Amino acid sequence: MPTMRVDARGTRTPTTGAQLHCPSGVFEPTGTTELLIESILGFFSAGQSTLDLGCGCGIVGISLANHGIADEPVCFSDVSDLAVITTQGNCNRYGVTSDCRVGSTLDPWKGQRFDLVVSDVSGISTEVAAASSWFENVPCDTGLDGSELVLEVVERSCDHLTSSGSLVIPVLSLSNAERILRALEEKFDNVQEIGRKDWVFPPELKSQLPMMQRLKDLGAVSWEHRFGTQIWTTTIVCARTPANGGR
Repeated sequence: MPTMRVDARGTRTPTTGAQLHCPSGVFEPTGTTELLIESILGFFSAGQSTLDLGCGCGIVGISLANHGIADEPVCFSDVSDLAVITTQGNCNRYGVTSDCRVGSTLDPWKGQRFDLVVSDVSGISTEVAAASSWFENVPCDTGLDGSELVLEVVERSCDHLTSSGSLVIPVLSLSNAERILRALEEKFDNVQEIGRKDWVFPPELKSQLPMMQRLKDLGAVSWEHRFGTQIWTTTIVCARTPANGGR
């Protein structure tokens, strides 16, 4: 999952080329982030009240605002104070009106509903995160199968969506993807794939194949051996129409 960092001080949005500040300690956008943005741009029309959940440096919400998908003010939140400060600075730099808050998952947004909730909270196995370079100086408290934070968002999201609202979420096979997809299908009547991409294991995971096989045997992650290498997958899922009226 290659990163989109341009230099040590910033990361470039995948569609506009805007340079965003992304200091150490804030999650660095990856190929999954790029796939998430491109999938939303190809699926949604303009004028969505939007929450960027697990915002990191703000790249998702800022990109959607730049393309008119997200109405302003765009709402952003992250458990990290530094991430929220960074997002606010990036929004100010590019003239995006924002409401930036600190808090875990949906805690900062009690009583508020959105047309579009984009969740990019951490969603891979803690053991994979520890072995990879993706979470350097960034916590990943997701559990062995990587589903804890994502499942919390799925469970609570209906209380934060408008009647025609959508939850968009990346589901990574470096987590228990089947468990997450089952939860989405139990919570929503309309669940569809809007983007997908396969990735080759980075060198740090290739060097940990016994661990990766153990996690696969436990059902905590899934991956395949294809074309002489190890492959994992990101699927971008859009969930609409809460089942049983969201109850």
